[in-house]
Amino acid sequence: MRLPKAEGVCGAPLYVVADMLRAEGFTDIRLVPQAPSTTTPDLIAQRQIDFGLNYAHVLVAGIDHGVAMKTLAGMHVGCFEVFVNGAIRGVAELASKKVGIGAVGSTEHLFLSLVAANVGIDPKTQIDWVVSSGQVRPKEPGAATGTMKVARCPSMSTPENAPT
Repeated sequence: MRLPKAEGVCGAPLYVVADMLRAEGFTDIRLVPQAPSTTTPDLIAQRQIDFGLNYAHVLVAGIDHGVAMKTLAGMHVGCFEVFVNGAIRGVAELASKKVGIGAVGSTEHLFLSLVAANVGIDPKTQIDWVVSSGQVRPKEPGAATGTMKVARCPSMSTPENAPT
């Protein structure tokens, strides 16, 4: 059985289930590395994993794109934070601004799109998504106004020590 090897607290259930599966007699359990820009549906479609977990919108997007998979249970798999420069006071102010994400279709992109739509912003036309494989900091000249990150521990994260 192949499971994605996820970093951070989000992947903890996969490590627990691996031990439980071994206790039930499964002997071939492998953790497959997952690039930050790759989703659970991507890995399932590429036949690299058999089971995984992700934010519900990512799973629905995968099904919408034709990935043959089943969703067994709902789960919130992480903590989200939006880091912005000092001029932004709310999500509605991200309209017509640059917002940094790891990849289009990623968990942070889909989650922030949902939040933006909830406050009346069309995320497809009113947000300038900036894709960056590295850390995007709102304080840097010319950088994105806001950055959506999947945080390891939101209570300990600030823009100065934002997760990479």
